[in-house]
Amino acid sequence: MARIFIVSLLAQLVIIALFLYWSWQAEQFMCRSGIADCSLWQRFNELAGMAFYSAVCAWLFTTVLSVLGGVLASTRLTIALPPVFLFLGWLLVLII
Repeated sequence: MARIFIVSLLAQLVIIALFLYWSWQAEQFMCRSGIADCSLWQRFNELAGMAFYSAVCAWLFTTVLSVLGGVLASTRLTIALPPVFLFLGWLLVLII
């Protein structure tokens, strides 16, 4: 049972990293100088949206699985780490 939580955590972190990269790429194509490539911005924005919703679904699946399996106390890191990583990464993207 513990192996599925480790795989789920790694998958969530990869999906969140993809979300952060694609949202950063979308921001790069919609630059502030007035010259923008709207088609590439839309493409990366849609990819970032799909990655975000995939990460949320994977996180919810992991949370429900740990509650139903009765191992909530031992899987706190698996449940708490992805939202923290997403929040800190989002702040990093806003700063860069």
